[in-house]
Amino acid sequence: MITIEILKRISEIVNIEALTKKSGLNSNTIRQKINRGTELNIKESIGLTKTLKEYCNLINQPD
Repeated sequence: MITIEILKRISEIVNIEALTKKSGLNSNTIRQKINRGTELNIKESIGLTKTLKEYCNLINQPD
């Protein structure tokens, strides 16, 4: 599952607002957690991980 540290690192190249929206989460809440260093709860972590895996699977599909 994704942690706040991983989310901070990928926020340099990933649009966090789009990621949270696609995951069904509140982008303001997640952005505040990133800024404060507050850990994600289980629901947030699972939702973000699921969404990221879906997009990683698209990249890894053979042409």
